[in-house]
Amino acid sequence: AVLTGTPSAAALYLGRNDYYAVRGTEGYAYRILDRNGDGVERWLGSPWLETDEEILAAFNAIPRVWLVLERWGLIKEYYSPLTMQRILAMTDFVREDTGIVVLSSRPSAQLIPVNPSSPLSVNFDDQLTLDGYHLTWETVGGLDEGDRVLGLVLYWQAQSVLPFDYTVFVHLRDAAGQNVAQADHQPLAPVYPPTLWPVGQTIRDRGVLTLPEEVPAGEYNLWVGVYRLDTLERLPVVDSEHADNAVLMGPVVVP
Repeated sequence: AVLTGTPSAAALYLGRNDYYAVRGTEGYAYRILDRNGDGVERWLGSPWLETDEEILAAFNAIPRVWLVLERWGLIKEYYSPLTMQRILAMTDFVREDTGIVVLSSRPSAQLIPVNPSSPLSVNFDDQLTLDGYHLTWETVGGLDEGDRVLGLVLYWQAQSVLPFDYTVFVHLRDAAGQNVAQADHQPLAPVYPPTLWPVGQTIRDRGVLTLPEEVPAGEYNLWVGVYRLDTLERLPVVDSEHADNAVLMGPVVVP
């Protein structure tokens, strides 16, 4: 299925448009018509996905949904920050051409929570604050059945305009402090990397940590840090007792 914010362009190139998810408020209500009690867009009659839950239902009802959206509309105009972050958390980046972003829905998508289930207050060099996290064990498309995948949502706030697109590392460590699994990612990149984050806005960043088969079940510790990819220099954690500029988020029980 195809979801776009420009149904006329989809009709020109594809002859159809399956979903329309632009919000119908704040000047865009004229785009939405009522058809037998359901909202549709006024050009092709594509079903209007009014809520985050309706977007999720479309992603889970169809094996793959292609989202073709204007960058400006995606990150600035058509969605709340929460909805935009949820869309990026439920999709994979495919490509971008002349301001048009193409995303692909992930199987078994879930809505990331509004607030962290585990609150924190960690200051990274007076540049970033980590306000908390949320953990789930999940299945990710493309991985073999039985793989243990830890889904992680981190809740950030920029304290100032960020000078670099920082990279986040996630380490799972055993009782001896040795890494048994790790993953690095640039939050919300390439669509909404850290240098674009407004000061004080909550940024919900989804990542995954896939455990190697040889990691036994048991309790481990989850650590997170931030660094510059070009220099590998880590942002110091203010008032931290740990010398490696990482923060202990808490224990994780591996099944």
